[in-house]
Amino acid sequence: MNLGARRGRLRERMAAAGCEAMLITNLPDVHYLCGFSGSNAGLLVWASGELLATDGRYVTQAAQESPGVELLVTRRIIPALLEAAPVGAVGFDPTAVTVAAVRSAQRGGAGRDPGTG
Repeated sequence: MNLGARRGRLRERMAAAGCEAMLITNLPDVHYLCGFSGSNAGLLVWASGELLATDGRYVTQAAQESPGVELLVTRRIIPALLEAAPVGAVGFDPTAVTVAAVRSAQRGGAGRDPGTG
């Protein structure tokens, strides 16, 4: 399984669509793109890098399953990835995360934890 090639194909599609970065929160998609199989994660992919976010339970697992992918340990997946994004515009799959969750994360995420969405 060549995970780097998979992320490369995603980058090609992002570039063709004019998308600077992509927030991936659907766990099967996270696994497909970086190999991580935990139950709480998100992945941010941009032209020159990627960042896997998960909580502290999965630090060892993430390092083993996703070598070479930068790791961010957090309980608030979506807000942390959006804050860490090195670009201004981040695309996302509206079937995996709601616009409301993204907006809430951008405002500081009061109330429900959108990191689980």
